[in-house]
Amino acid sequence: MRGLTGTPLTYYADTNLVLTAGGGSFDGSGSVRLAVHYAELTLPRA
Repeated sequence: MRGLTGTPLTYYADTNLVLTAGGGSFDGSGSVRLAVHYAELTLPRA
């Protein structure tokens, strides 16, 4: 049997990314940096 269990939950669907200023405001003079991490896990051979 293959599948994901436990936390964190994993969803396979397009999801909108919403950025907020968190107590401030965006004034257009800065930049936003994103970090994306990717891991591909495989099952061990029998």
